[in-house]
Amino acid sequence: MSNLLYIASDFPLEVIPIKVIPEKAISNPVRDPAGFHPENYIPQPPHIPIDQQDFAVLPLHPNEDILTKKPYLVYLETNLTVQNAARLLTYLQKQLTHTNEVELWHIWMGKAYPPPKIKRAVLSIDELTVSVLQKIDAVDVGMETSPIRCRIPCDGWDLFDDELTQVTHYCYTIRAKK
Repeated sequence: MSNLLYIASDFPLEVIPIKVIPEKAISNPVRDPAGFHPENYIPQPPHIPIDQQDFAVLPLHPNEDILTKKPYLVYLETNLTVQNAARLLTYLQKQLTHTNEVELWHIWMGKAYPPPKIKRAVLSIDELTVSVLQKIDAVDVGMETSPIRCRIPCDGWDLFDDELTQVTHYCYTIRAKK
């Protein structure tokens, strides 16, 4: 289970690939009880660090966690630092030159039952700022849950009525300038 920021649109969305960092010669220590020996270090394969500078927008395939009705999906592979939130804002502005609106979803993956509660908001692209995007990203979607009563028998799941919780997904509809 993890959180996910994704964008949905009625128009195909641009993909921004991940930058792969070249392999480092000595990067992955093998634990050696006899101490440090450089020959016991093995090269690490090319990896994709998700640090303060990386920004990628990758294709997303529908699954049970994706609740939008829009056909084109991408997800963000980044930490929303000030720099990356500015990149996302520019990306959204560019996408809105092709369509009237996009949805920015912040969800908790892996908790499809019970279905999540969806909180929605509508923003103009003019209202969207780097600070707003960072606040959207900062919401701890996996922790905001609501207890619910089981509407069908829970016997087979070894659950008690008070054990079921419903996570909250956030959908921000971002509209182009008027």
